Amino acid sequence: MPEATRQLARLRTSAPRLGQPFYVENLPAGAGNVGTAAAARAQADGYAAVVVTSSFWINPGLYAKLPYDPIRARWAKVIELAKLKAID
Repeated sequence: MPEATRQLARLRTSAPRLGQPFYVENLPAGAGNVGTAAAARAQADGYAAVVVTSSFWINPGLYAKLPYDPIRARWAKVIELAKLKAID
């Protein structure tokens, strides 16, 4: 996970208005596939979240086998942390 993405995740989870502590685990490997796969395996109980970058949509075109399915899995967008232009 890029440093900027990691910092955004930490800022969002450390906000006092959330009212409870959060544990942020950084799994920086495999072009985001390791952390995304861990989130895909987590129970759908509302206690697990994942921050993804554009690699979430790019990796299916780069890797023959992924440990998650970006289309058919139970992903739900909760919030857009940032929107950046890649090309001016």
